[in-house]
Amino acid sequence: LIQKLWKHITNRHIVDPELEPIFEKMIASKDEALRVRYTMPVEAQTKLGQSLRIRYDQVSKAVQDFEAARDGFPEMHDIEKMGLASRRLAATFQGIAMTKRDRAILASREGRATATDRALIEGYTGAFQAIKGHTKLRGFAKQINELTGSVDYAVDTVNDQIPDDGNFWENLAAMGGTSYHPDMAKDMIALWDGGLGKYAKGKLEEINEAYMNVEYGDIPEAKISDELLATRERVGLTPKMMEKIASKQKMKAATNRQRRNFKKSLEAIMSKQGKSNKEEFKGQVVKGTKGGDTSKYSLAEALAEYRRQIDVDGKPTEFGGKLANRVRHLVKTDVQDIVLTEEEQAIYNTWQSKEKVKGGGNKGKANAVQKDELALGLAFSADGETIKGLGATPEQAMNI
Repeated sequence: LIQKLWKHITNRHIVDPELEPIFEKMIASKDEALRVRYTMPVEAQTKLGQSLRIRYDQVSKAVQDFEAARDGFPEMHDIEKMGLASRRLAATFQGIAMTKRDRAILASREGRATATDRALIEGYTGAFQAIKGHTKLRGFAKQINELTGSVDYAVDTVNDQIPDDGNFWENLAAMGGTSYHPDMAKDMIALWDGGLGKYAKGKLEEINEAYMNVEYGDIPEAKISDELLATRERVGLTPKMMEKIASKQKMKAATNRQRRNFKKSLEAIMSKQGKSNKEEFKGQVVKGTKGGDTSKYSLAEALAEYRRQIDVDGKPTEFGGKLANRVRHLVKTDVQDIVLTEEEQAIYNTWQSKEKVKGGGNKGKANAVQKDELALGLAFSADGETIKGLGATPEQAMNI
């Protein structure tokens, strides 16, 4: 129980609803009890979540170290710690906002533009888009670097006394080093109090919010501000409510992936069929096996012929387009209405969306797919082929 209580206090817990009343009685601070009640730390399950957690940790430690170093200014403060914390914060801001071009220029300036570095730069995707405000991040980073610029200094071997204890060179090196500008501490504190501190702490909340959007909970190390806690209390955003929202968001995300898969899957088979026809017909799509009059083709014949009329670019030929119209006509006039099973209806629903369209109402993505793609989907299903990504058997896909 004490271990779990400690995890609550240090914000590294996963809330156990059954123990909440006990924890709240044991926690003397009402503020801490409020923090326990309205936070839901979760471990990162995605690469984006892991990256956000790392960035949060970098910014958070820099903020904590800077504020610890400035404590007691001007009588007492740690200028070295302040300079290092400031530099780390600037480096984190630069890392978040650095474009692919910036990364390449930096590598070149530092003399690291080897073949390996060029390969790494090529794989670099650019600024971290999950965190906004790149221009301001770069601006603050530049200001920090200008204020914390240091210069090397060396000992005066004539006037300085170097201990003669058998470690002459080690002692000599220890007496050299770097020195900050005399007004660095004062200037950095002015920048911090003038907006940098508030901005950095605001970034922490922004990073945690971005984390919640992908992991459906708080970063385990996140220190939620009193203002945000008060907002969560006002709207009743408890961990239990967060879990409900997370469940809906996960379901929505899965459904959206399936909707995207539907169109992508049909586009993929168009391309696949075009490549297959190119190999089979040596780049020449053959003429219709029953001539050019599409009215003479039954539904089965039209579907079979349509597969042969997909050109190398994944588009139907002119005659293929006429066959797609023939398929649509026959489906509307000759095929009896199909009552979908519960499973088929569920699959169909995952292909749909609720996007508003002009004139009112909703238009599903499944309904918006073009007839050329649908005709080939029917043809594949009629031939008993499973279309990858649809999550349906050939018979189910055909019925839907």
